[in-house]
Amino acid sequence: MPIGSDAPLQIELALISGGQVIVIPSHEYFRSLQVELVAGGSWTGTLELFDPQGDFLENIVILAGTDRRLRVKFGRGEQYPEENLSLEGNITTYRPLFEPNGITLTVEVVSVGVVSAMVRRVPRSFAEGRLLSDVVTELAALNDWATSDALGRPTIEPTPVPTGEPFTSTGESDLSFIQRVLVPQATNAAGQGNYLFYFDEANAIHFHTPDFLQSVEHTFVYARDMAGDVISFSPADVSLFGVLMGGGNTIFTGLSSLSGASAQAKSTTESGVENEGFPVVSDGSSRVDYGSDVHSYVNIDTRDPLELKRLAQSRFDKFREYAFKADLEIHGSHRVRVLDFVNIRYLKANPLPGSNPEHYLSGRFRVYKIRHEITGDWRTTYETLRGGFEAQGLTPVQATQTISPTVASSSGGSVSASVDTSGAGG
Repeated sequence: MPIGSDAPLQIELALISGGQVIVIPSHEYFRSLQVELVAGGSWTGTLELFDPQGDFLENIVILAGTDRRLRVKFGRGEQYPEENLSLEGNITTYRPLFEPNGITLTVEVVSVGVVSAMVRRVPRSFAEGRLLSDVVTELAALNDWATSDALGRPTIEPTPVPTGEPFTSTGESDLSFIQRVLVPQATNAAGQGNYLFYFDEANAIHFHTPDFLQSVEHTFVYARDMAGDVISFSPADVSLFGVLMGGGNTIFTGLSSLSGASAQAKSTTESGVENEGFPVVSDGSSRVDYGSDVHSYVNIDTRDPLELKRLAQSRFDKFREYAFKADLEIHGSHRVRVLDFVNIRYLKANPLPGSNPEHYLSGRFRVYKIRHEITGDWRTTYETLRGGFEAQGLTPVQATQTISPTVASSSGGSVSASVDTSGAGG
């Protein structure tokens, strides 16, 4: 099934209290839903319901007392299991708004286990020689947190180096203790840090580096007329800064005192600085020509073509390291998960003959936050990060199922949008 197909959206709601499950008919009460899943925290959700009778919804929430959970399922039905998301969270707040024709109830939820773990504050001591991953596993057992994801994969990455000294908590919550003390110290077998600690959609905790669970890569092709599955693609301004200062397709020019003329070197996003600086007659000027494949012209003070080559390569490498963010919004889907990669192919409106048809900001981005919004239709936004223009991390697993919706191009033709998705991955 293509992402964004016409398969009807199905929503199921239930309130859980003391083992009792109270079904809330979505067709009668549902108004909107926003869910955020993020690497480095817990998932949260906001649900808006409307009760024309003015007593059913508020009464069941109040009667549930403090032991109240909300189960939300939404997706494309049993025929498309990879497009369904099931969440169960603790209700943290509810706000009734009394209106002439009924009551609007706004309910906020957070992953199961987070609220109790934040409230519970127990001083804990750990002797030297412990592995941090073992400490996290022990705390998970004490808090009844799951340590494997929906696919059955362990979500705690081993830390093989024992601690050299004892450490204690200060009576803070276990969540705060893990984030404040354990995450900064954790390193894996390869000596890499950058551990993340968060709750996934199945309420399992994750304590690992970004590449511990091999990610799936999903490809989206975006034509400028906004047809197809992609709604919008919005890179941050810092991406332009990096490219326009010499990290993209750039002409570097500099005065060569040895040759008595200007020298010039050229870089491309694909192959870097291609050649030694070679003599040219005209000076380079600071200008940007988006009509060709040159993103910027950069003047460098240099003594000879070889030095220009070295300085150009240095600047090119520096600015390609700049990380920048981009948001990708699509018609609702659950196939992409936190820490997966999305390969975004942004097509030019009118590429010149023989030029690259893709915009230079196209590329491979890693998803760090996912936001689902349902207000009539279902839209999903991926907040992504691209660490410069080099290939990042480990080679991801290519999804096994290929879906090819057709995206209309601005010229009236069509472009095949190859969307590689399998629903597997971390």
